[in-house]
Amino acid sequence: MRTNPVNMTIGDYCRAFERNEVQIDRTYQRSPEVWASPARSYLIETILKGFPIPKIALHQVTDLKSRLTTKYVVDGQQRSSAILAFFQNQLRLSSRLELTDAANRTYTQLSTDLQETFLAYTLQFDQFEASTEEDVREYFRRINSFTAPLNPEEQRHARFQGAMKWFVYSLAERYGETLVKLGVISKKGVVRMADAKFMAEIIHALKYGVKTTSKTNLDKMYREFDGGDEVPEEAALRAATDAAIDQALKWGDLRGTPLVRTHTFYSLILALILVQSRWPTLQYIGFDTVVEGVSPSAQPNLLRLAAAIDEPEVFKDYAEFTSATDEKTNVRSQRETRIKWLARAIASETV
Repeated sequence: MRTNPVNMTIGDYCRAFERNEVQIDRTYQRSPEVWASPARSYLIETILKGFPIPKIALHQVTDLKSRLTTKYVVDGQQRSSAILAFFQNQLRLSSRLELTDAANRTYTQLSTDLQETFLAYTLQFDQFEASTEEDVREYFRRINSFTAPLNPEEQRHARFQGAMKWFVYSLAERYGETLVKLGVISKKGVVRMADAKFMAEIIHALKYGVKTTSKTNLDKMYREFDGGDEVPEEAALRAATDAAIDQALKWGDLRGTPLVRTHTFYSLILALILVQSRWPTLQYIGFDTVVEGVSPSAQPNLLRLAAAIDEPEVFKDYAEFTSATDEKTNVRSQRETRIKWLARAIASETV
């Protein structure tokens, strides 16, 4: 078996498709379904912003009678289909792209600079030559044998391509570095999609109420919204999350405290959303409040709770809260307790 690295611009690749010199081999297609619009839009945006995308695998076959050579796409079919659809002006990009100059546009509606960027983008390929189908299958078996096992979040984002996956991904992209700087998650955690898991659990609580979230529960949420281009109430969900995180960032003294540990910060963001937005799925938790919205005393109140976590033997009046902040307390009752206490601290003159 011979494998050659090949580079080709998108313009050349798509024109080769139109001449039938490149074709998709459906026998390697994992699913007959085409990626949902958000997934295809995100791929094109990635290209327009100049970021690399994974290699595409081609199996080059020569017909000895006709002496014609055809390249078959055996890995990267969804990527190829999305690129070709945009090239042929058959794909309108999402209106919610970060690259506003491309949002809600087809290829011909892009500026000439972006059109040139798209056409000149270099794709990388592994091209199998003088190879049988058995050789190609063996290649994939060997490649997969060296792949590190995916964690549940990576599996989820590989499996689903619908509106929920891309909504959560957009939130993770927006706040991933912020979460790292705050110390909520580690740099290694971002690589393994811990930021996406964090945002998925926030959205799950806003959709269904606070739960003991599991792989099954999060998978179910992704599956429920795996079709369509937008999650219902997406704008409201985004606005509530943005407002809560923006407020948390204003309390600079919280950095380095136990309140920015992953499980506690999850509760803090939901407590903020409860106070700021009176979010319907959270109101059942209930909390004592003196002021409407965020209290001027919120930061000192929260710092007092942070001190109680560090020294529970000193702050015995907060035993209910401190016991609910033990490490790995991911169950519903403890989450609800943390949210109740944090919401009270945010909305009251004292805690």
